[in-house]
This record gives sequence, structure tokens and C-alpha cells, in this order.
Amino acid sequence: MGGGADDEAPVVADLEFSSRSTTSIFQPGDAYQVHETGYSLNLVFSPTPRIDCGIEYVYGTRENFDGLQGAGQSSAARRDISFF
Repeated sequence: MGGGADDEAPVVADLEFSSRSTTSIFQPGDAYQVHETGYSLNLVFSPTPRIDCGIEYVYGTRENFDGLQGAGQSSAARRDISFF
């Protein structure tokens, strides 16, 4: 913490992928079925031990059993400050 050349701010990166197919157990087999795929990227930077700054990007796709498709994306930013 002395501000010397060896002090580096930690950066954490996380990349995730998920894919799933589901059917409802409460309806007939052709009533509800979906395939979803998603990706997310999170970066967290800690300039000091009490401050974290982060960004997140999420992208996903979905296809229903009847062929309807869609895609969505979102992004978010955060800042956490610890007082204790």
C-alpha cells in the first residue's frame, strides 16, 4: 500500500457460457419446450482494498418449440465501497 512499483490493482475477469433445453413436466410434450444459450462477461477492478468497480455484459438467445426465436443483451456497472 505504499504506492511503490510493486503495487498492482487486482483485476478479476469471468467469462461464462450456458446452454439448456427444457420441457415442462406439467404440460404435454408439445406444449412447452425451449432452448436457451447465454454468455456473460464480468470485469471487476479493485483500485484499493475498500473499493470495487465492475462492469458486466450479458447476451442470450432463445428458441421456442414452435420455431420462434429471440435474442437479448444487457450491460451493467457497479461500484462497491466498504466502510468497515
